[in-house]
Amino acid sequence: MDPKSTIVVPEDRHGLHAIDVLDPDLVIGSEAVYYFHDMIVQMQKWGYQEGKSLFGFGYDFRQSNRLQETMDRFAEKLELIYNAAGGKKINLISHSMGGLLVKCFMSLHSDIFEKYVKNWIAIAAPFQGK
Repeated sequence: MDPKSTIVVPEDRHGLHAIDVLDPDLVIGSEAVYYFHDMIVQMQKWGYQEGKSLFGFGYDFRQSNRLQETMDRFAEKLELIYNAAGGKKINLISHSMGGLLVKCFMSLHSDIFEKYVKNWIAIAAPFQGK
C-alpha cells in the first residue's frame, strides 16, 4: 500500500454499513455484493437493534492483523459494545479473515477479550490456511 494513502472504514450505522454491502455505490446487481446484509436483516427480525445489540466492525482485511491501529480500534469497539449492553459480556460473530483478526487479538490481548466477550463464533475462518 502507498504510505501516502489512507484506508478509511465507515462507522455509519454503528459499523454495520461497512459489513452490510461491500460496494454500496453499485446500482445494478448490488445484491451480488451483499456481505452480512441478510444476517443483519434476520437478526433485526429476531429483535436485535442497531447501536444497542447489533454492531459491525469493518477493517481492511488485506493488511496485517497485527496493525496496532486495527487492534486499538477493535479493543475500543468491544468496550463500546460492552457498555451499550449495560456491562454484559457480548457475543461475537466473525467471518473469514475476521476470524484470524479475532484470533490474533485474543492472543495479543487476552485480558481485554476475556473482559468483554462471552461467546465467539467464527464462520468460514481459514485457521488452517485454506
